[in-house]
Amino acid sequence: MSRGRDQPAGGQAASGTAPERWHGARGLLLGVAVSWIGPVVVYAVLRPMVANDATALGIASALPILRLAIVWGVRRRVDGFAVFATLGLAVTIALSLWLGASALPIKLVHPAVTGTLGLALIASALLRRPLVLTLLRYLRRGEEVPSEPGRRTATLLTALLGLVLLGDAVVHVALALRVGTMSYLLDSRGVTIGVIVLLIVLRMAFRPRR
Repeated sequence: MSRGRDQPAGGQAASGTAPERWHGARGLLLGVAVSWIGPVVVYAVLRPMVANDATALGIASALPILRLAIVWGVRRRVDGFAVFATLGLAVTIALSLWLGASALPIKLVHPAVTGTLGLALIASALLRRPLVLTLLRYLRRGEEVPSEPGRRTATLLTALLGLVLLGDAVVHVALALRVGTMSYLLDSRGVTIGVIVLLIVLRMAFRPRR
C-alpha cells in the first residue's frame, strides 16, 4: 500500500523538475543571446550612427552588464560580479575617452580578465597550492582532503587551465591590435568557443582524485 502511495509522489517530483530544467535552459539561452550575440548586433546597428568605434563598442559592451543589473534588481540581491563588471566598464570607457576615443581599452578588458586568471592559476600550481583544489574544497565542504595523487592531478589541471586562459588572453590582445572592431567581436567569440571546449575537455580528462 505504501509503495502505491509513494509512486505517484515520485512521479510528481520527477515531472515537477521539468519546468525547472526548462527555466534553467531558457535562462542560459537568454544569457548567451544577450552576452554574445547582443553586443555584435548593437555595435553593428550603432556604429553608423555615432562618431567613433569607442562609443558604439562601449554601449554594446554595456548590454551584458545591463542584463546583470536587471537580474540583480529582480532578485533584490547585490551581485558582486555585476558591481565589478560595471566599475570595470566605467574605468575602461574613461580611459578610452582619455586616449582620444580609442576602442582599444574596451577590447582589452576580456584579455585582462582571462590573462589575470591564467597567471593566478599557473602561480598557484607552481606554489603547489592549486586553485582548482581550493575551488573543489569550497564546493564540497566537509569532505576529506584529497590524497597525494589527487593533489598532483589537481596541480596539473590547474597549470593546464592557466595556460589555456593565458593563451586566450594573448590571442585576444593580438586581435585587438591587428583587426577592426567588428572583426574583433566576431573572431573573439570564435576563440572563446574554442577555449570553452578546451576547458571542458581538460576538466573531463583530469579529474582530481581523493
